[in-house]
Amino acid sequence: MNLYCLASWRLLAMALLVASSSSHLVAQVNDQNPKNETVLADGDFVEVVVPTVDGTLVWKDVSTSLASSLSLDAPSVERMFPTGSLDLRSPTTMLALFGIDLALGEAISIQMTQDAAGMPALRFRCNKKSLGFITPQVKQIRPANIQLDHDWKTRTEKLPLVVCFHGLKSRPAKFDEFRNFIRQSGFATAAVSYDDHQSIADSAGEIYKLAQQLFDDAPPALVLIGHSMGGLVARELTENPKYAGPKIKSLITVATPHGGSNWASLPPLLDLFAEGKVDSGDLVDVILHRPSAPGLRDLAPQSPYLTELHQRKIRPNIRYTTIIGTGSPVTQDEVNRLRSTLLKLDQDGSVVRLIRPRIQPLLHSFDELVQGKGDGVVAAVHATIQGVDDIVTVPLSHVDMFTPLQGNQPQPVWSAILERIEQ
Repeated sequence: MNLYCLASWRLLAMALLVASSSSHLVAQVNDQNPKNETVLADGDFVEVVVPTVDGTLVWKDVSTSLASSLSLDAPSVERMFPTGSLDLRSPTTMLALFGIDLALGEAISIQMTQDAAGMPALRFRCNKKSLGFITPQVKQIRPANIQLDHDWKTRTEKLPLVVCFHGLKSRPAKFDEFRNFIRQSGFATAAVSYDDHQSIADSAGEIYKLAQQLFDDAPPALVLIGHSMGGLVARELTENPKYAGPKIKSLITVATPHGGSNWASLPPLLDLFAEGKVDSGDLVDVILHRPSAPGLRDLAPQSPYLTELHQRKIRPNIRYTTIIGTGSPVTQDEVNRLRSTLLKLDQDGSVVRLIRPRIQPLLHSFDELVQGKGDGVVAAVHATIQGVDDIVTVPLSHVDMFTPLQGNQPQPVWSAILERIEQ
């Protein structure tokens, strides 16, 4: 048994572990359905039983199933496995599996077993501690919060309350200097904090309940300002019929991916762009495509959430404004060179070819990145709302929308917002 086949077995075991863990599938062995793989969680271990057909495991079926469930390039995955089939009833096969089991150590054990029909099957027993870097971690959702100016009640007697919603991987402090700028014109401000790992709908619902408690029976008129994902959370509060209670005067979205962002299909690359680093967990995400958090999945183009959102009509008697950026720091030539490099690496057996289904936007069109067509994260064509005519274009990048400019230059985003809320 060579190292190539040994690596294939390791990939199979890890992939099955990730696929089952990421969907939170935990079940007892089902005697009535021997054709389905079963997963049994036991403390620090996860067991996966893979059934066969008449005792035979067909490698093509395995590779096709893995490619489909993990969004990998099917021909590339197929080449990682032997051709033909594996007869688990053969004494030679059992001897080979014994050798593989010894080679894999304590992280993964492979054993022969039987399904409910008495047919041979393979049991993968995976140590979650040894393989913890590929096991999705359960994250505690942070509760929503609304930070209000101390004198907001006095200021909102005649003027609306300006409420700011931060974007993905951001925080309310991002708006501190912008809020000071708005307060100089007499407005009261607030900043909403929410956990961007949960879905946009869940975040909006949590914020709505919090606002009801906070404002009691006399809510002030509201101007909602959302940056990036925050614009979608604010739009959900504005347009969802079950949130019709708040007295929303206007909605202003800034660099918001109303049509989605291709970055949302590439979580590790998004982390690299936003934080300037990629850790080992991100690399595993690239290879195995671990499912993203619900909030990030909502941002993917044509996601179920965005599809539903686009079916709603904009609300009458509310002023909509969309502010879009075209100041991506990357030029068209640089994007072309990146694409050319990826295409050269897109060869048989390469990681690039393996993950081709997930980098299709980079290989074809990626306006998010192109200077003049996007702000680096959101493409200009995806930052607008159908039916909204008040569109402001600024030559800024995604991260500069609420950052003061050097040399005391006027901040065009801030000026555009102030001009509209004063009308």
